Amino acid sequence: MRTSKVIGGIASHPAREEFLKVTIESIIDQFDEIYVYLNNYKKVPEFLKHEKITPILSSEADGDLRALGKFYKAKDVDGYYFSMDDDIKYPKDYVSYLTNEIDLHYRKAVVGVHATIYRRHPIKSYYRDKSRQIFYCYERWNKTQSVHMLGTGTMAFHTNTLKFDWELFKDQKNMLDPQMARHLHYLSLPQITLRRNRAWIIEQKGSQDLAIWKSVAKDDSVQTDIINSIPKLQHFPAQRADRNKLGDASIEWNLLRWLVGNVKGGKVVELGAGNASREIAKNYDLTSIEHNPKWLRSHKNTILAPIVDDWYDVDKMQDIKNADVYLIDGPPARICDRGKLIENLDLFNKDAIFVLDDVNRDAEMSLAKKLSKALGRKMTVHEGQQKNFATI
Repeated sequence: MRTSKVIGGIASHPAREEFLKVTIESIIDQFDEIYVYLNNYKKVPEFLKHEKITPILSSEADGDLRALGKFYKAKDVDGYYFSMDDDIKYPKDYVSYLTNEIDLHYRKAVVGVHATIYRRHPIKSYYRDKSRQIFYCYERWNKTQSVHMLGTGTMAFHTNTLKFDWELFKDQKNMLDPQMARHLHYLSLPQITLRRNRAWIIEQKGSQDLAIWKSVAKDDSVQTDIINSIPKLQHFPAQRADRNKLGDASIEWNLLRWLVGNVKGGKVVELGAGNASREIAKNYDLTSIEHNPKWLRSHKNTILAPIVDDWYDVDKMQDIKNADVYLIDGPPARICDRGKLIENLDLFNKDAIFVLDDVNRDAEMSLAKKLSKALGRKMTVHEGQQKNFATI
């Protein structure tokens, strides 16, 4: 369940046209929009004449931007932005995997595949420093982890987190990885490389004969200086939702992902605490109302409100009118009447978003319809993997 457009950016030059064609064929079905910056092309290749593709001839734009062209439209669009290279064959689940990881990190990290860590800093050589550990994009890596630098050919982020202007790098159009690492350090944004199998990403045969890095590898003094200009290489804290804590009696990942996509921070009040509460609290100011003492340790702001007259004891509930979102997942329908929420609606901020779990069940769907009518707002039902939820 994605809530934003998926946008790609690629740069190419005429000698790599055949490689570009293979790259486009591997990804076209996964994107809503792809911007292809064509450095020094005389005309647009036929295979780029597609409703999803916006080709940009350098002669009609800002000239030869070399690799930097992959970010040409990044500042002008909204959604998930993928920066890609024209010599890679991307897997069929590339977009779904990376967008899922962006949302698992609450859209507060930049994710990617190819990556680097330096175990000492400052470094002696960008390419040859003995402390350099490279996580090659086409090799297996067993865990998702923080790194110092991502390769911009296999990188993605949400524009809510990073609104990148290509002109920041216009003086060094081919040294994008170290410049991006420095920029993300300046913004204190986590950089995360993802676990994958070997050959999940495929480097096109013969493409490295024309690779940009080969032309600058003999003298890497500029790249070295860029990395050394970072005051301190860091692994910035990155919260990640634990999907193992979601589902069954708790809310599903699709519901939390909807929250991440539609509510940027803010105050959430949850009726019914549980395993998922900690995952919600990683990104939101969460207050949970819970009748069962066993769940009081779900997170630090859980309020015990025993069941009185088929609903929570309202005298035990603190003022909850300052919420931006109400997540209705309690009290348990098997022992209470969730419909009493309507009778106590004056306790709530009626302008807030209401999210109701388990509306695949008749009683919860009935409550959702009554609440929609009481609030005078349309209800939308969203499908989950095992159960559905509604938003009002």
